[in-house]
Amino acid sequence: MGGWSNLNLLLTSDRRRMVLKLPARTTARSKEGYGVLMQRHLDLSRTGLSPRPLETGWIDAPVEVPYILLQFVEGTVYPAPSAIPISALSALRRAIDSLNTAKCDSATALSRPSDLLDLHIDAVSSAADRSGVSSDTIALLHELLPLADAVRSHCEHLPWSGGLIHGDLSESNIVFREGNAVLLDLESLSTGHRLYDVAHLTVQNAVEVIDCPPTLVQEGETEVVSRFVPLALVAVISWSIERLADMDSGLIETALVNETTYRSIRRYVSDKIALLRMTLSGNPSIAQ
Repeated sequence: MGGWSNLNLLLTSDRRRMVLKLPARTTARSKEGYGVLMQRHLDLSRTGLSPRPLETGWIDAPVEVPYILLQFVEGTVYPAPSAIPISALSALRRAIDSLNTAKCDSATALSRPSDLLDLHIDAVSSAADRSGVSSDTIALLHELLPLADAVRSHCEHLPWSGGLIHGDLSESNIVFREGNAVLLDLESLSTGHRLYDVAHLTVQNAVEVIDCPPTLVQEGETEVVSRFVPLALVAVISWSIERLADMDSGLIETALVNETTYRSIRRYVSDKIALLRMTLSGNPSIAQ
């Protein structure tokens, strides 16, 4: 098991399987460690929306490393949204709806869509300012910024709410078991509109055409999802450029870094920027 923000290790003890989550980055650790993530899992696991947290703390090492231990969820993870069967999509819709009405005081409070955009742009801009970041990575950021400005003006017309959203929903963050969907990786949990999560899920693997599975939405909501697509694309592009900057600066654990992965992320970013540009040019109300 693996990741970019975190390293996820599968552990087996006394016939019980658990996930040990460690930071993937080698930077200084926050004093709170995984305390916020622990609280999020405590709140949401009570209703079965997320894995149950077991403990959190610090591993003694030359530099202390925070960790969180989570219940391992047995189930099915599909390789792409298009591979998810209708019955599982129905379970995912119920999970998204339940999450949006759940309570979690530790979720990041975002009062408007532009707050989410600013969160991502500020993070990637800060990462690109570090020493060691390549000119190619900075060039990708410079491609993104004017497109993000166009999306920012569009954000004023998007619906928003005080309900909870996952914020980073992808097929790899969803486990289907016993007719239910369990949501993993709650680091991006925030307030927002539930259809943003649907848009985020649909743009992960999209190259040209972005299709929203009708089972995930109610009648008339497909158009709203399409309006969230540019914002979701800015999020996935920003996150990916930030990972490139981390790799350039030597901040990712060496076991997770190789040239093939680096080139793959760079191609992914270029494809997503092209898709965002195409999406904006195809929607005059956004491009203005």
